[in-house]
Amino acid sequence: MEAIAIKDAADIPSRFEYFEDLSGQLTLDDVLSLQATQWQTIPDGVTTFGFRKTPYWLRFSIRNETTHGLDLIAGLNYSQLDEVRFYVFDERSLIHEFVTGDTHPFYPREVDHPSMLLQLNLAPEQLKTIYMRVQTDGSMILPLEISRSHHYFESVAKEHKLHFFYYGSLVVIILINLAVFLTLREKLYLYYSLAIFGYLLFFASILGYSFQHFYPAFPQIHGRALLLSMPILAFFSVLFCREFLQTRQESPKLDLALRGMMYFEIFNLCSAAFFSYNTAILLSAISALFFFSILFVAGPIRWAAGIRAGIFFTLAWTPLTIGVLATTGRSLGFLPVNFWTQYAMQIGSGLEAFILTLALADRLYREREEKIKAQADSLRIEKARNDAHNKLTEAMTHDPVTGLPNRNRFERMVNQHLAEDVQRGFMVGIARVTRLDEINRTLGLSRSERILKEIAAKMSQLASKIPSVIRVKDEQGREESVYQLSGDTFGLFIDPFKQADKLKQVGDALTLLTEPLQIDNLAIELHPRFGAASYPQHGDNAALLIRNAHVGMEITPHSKQEVGFYSPEYDIYSESRLTLMSDLKEALYSQQTELYYQPKACLLTGKIIGVEGLIRWHHPERGWVY
Repeated sequence: MEAIAIKDAADIPSRFEYFEDLSGQLTLDDVLSLQATQWQTIPDGVTTFGFRKTPYWLRFSIRNETTHGLDLIAGLNYSQLDEVRFYVFDERSLIHEFVTGDTHPFYPREVDHPSMLLQLNLAPEQLKTIYMRVQTDGSMILPLEISRSHHYFESVAKEHKLHFFYYGSLVVIILINLAVFLTLREKLYLYYSLAIFGYLLFFASILGYSFQHFYPAFPQIHGRALLLSMPILAFFSVLFCREFLQTRQESPKLDLALRGMMYFEIFNLCSAAFFSYNTAILLSAISALFFFSILFVAGPIRWAAGIRAGIFFTLAWTPLTIGVLATTGRSLGFLPVNFWTQYAMQIGSGLEAFILTLALADRLYREREEKIKAQADSLRIEKARNDAHNKLTEAMTHDPVTGLPNRNRFERMVNQHLAEDVQRGFMVGIARVTRLDEINRTLGLSRSERILKEIAAKMSQLASKIPSVIRVKDEQGREESVYQLSGDTFGLFIDPFKQADKLKQVGDALTLLTEPLQIDNLAIELHPRFGAASYPQHGDNAALLIRNAHVGMEITPHSKQEVGFYSPEYDIYSESRLTLMSDLKEALYSQQTELYYQPKACLLTGKIIGVEGLIRWHHPERGWVY
């Protein structure tokens, strides 16, 4: 066996010889007595035998050809080996024996690292030979590495930085998505956080870091943690896939396959906890085959259906699938053991997490844009509804020609004031343009509407200068003082106690309203008439006060500007008077009336100079009606 020569400033080559113990019963003495021809050489120091349960014996020699002592780290740079026994010989003497592996407690290890490593010290010109017995139920990957101690720890420090960046990125992604879940209460982000946690647990277990830092004295927990991490990862990844790709609503067949995968992963989780290690490993391998196959095709299926999420999922799952294939190829011996195949799954999972994080950010952005658009549409609809409501309210509460508030608003305003101050005296005044029908027939509707607008503007202007006229503001801040009670009638609400001149300003304003109105070089006489009723003498509500003001207008003196105040003595209007007219029509048809002649005498001579004929009606209920 040719020894590995170590010289100054030179890299240390890694090569070894191996022998497969098919019986599994060979002792160290048996191995030492093997012929040289029974050993096979691995010149580059790295090989993979796949899943082999038989033990392998490895040997290599190292010679220090420098002028100073060397501190070396030698061993297998792979953490998933059940048992590795190191035997160190100085010439032909066994000087050191050391056992480690995943089935043994982590400490004491000679090097604080998950890989199977040994410390070696070589004096100048010293030769040492190392035998290793390796046995595992997993993949038999044997990457021999021999390094100077300081070089090895420098490379480990760099490796730890990469792992720290990887695990830190996963933790940040988990925390961000948990925060989004707690804010939005959408299960998608919780499932994604738990799936990423599954990746974190899986890689921490498969690389041996969880064993090293969390339960170094319990190797049996280490084996189960690795088995449990795989179904956890797969289960929540499937849940995330269903939510992200919306398979339940839009792809029933694909969703059925994903649900089947979920049930299988639940069974796999139970097997990882209770079945034997070999059985659980077999189920996990079958699970991984179906899991990656289904999720690999799920993205393209949804992509083909035109779902944007399918594009992101396909792009994210592709590098992870490549990483899994590379790792599987390394484990089975189809691919070489190097940095890329060693960390292929980590690189793939990191790219997958990064792409899916971008996808979720894109989803949040699009949902935000859709919500903003929906809110804008809702606001637009609400504004349109409010505008329509305002227009309807305007039409119901304002005159379409003059724009003045109508009788509805007048009555509401008056009743509100009466309810707020029942002890105070108020007055309702009305003005009616008596010639409006004549003007309309003479000048046409267009001109009569112009005249109405002129009258409304003139009344509003005059009312704004009279302190006793009560003014209020509407919902849009417009001042209301003059109200249009009907087509030719306007109303005011007056507080006579606000004016010390006994309503002289109101009288002056009425005088101005009686002046002719100039329109198209025509002086139009309006012949307005005015009426008023007082609260509480003439009524206790707006409708009654308006009615009585109308009655007062009918008894207005013939002078132009005087106001007719309501008086019960001159109120000839009653319900009986209205029904009496219909009764009279019936009386004429049924000949209930009688003719009487009344003589007319001259008061100077006493002679009868004529007669007048009078109709007398005897009402069956009212008696004689004059």
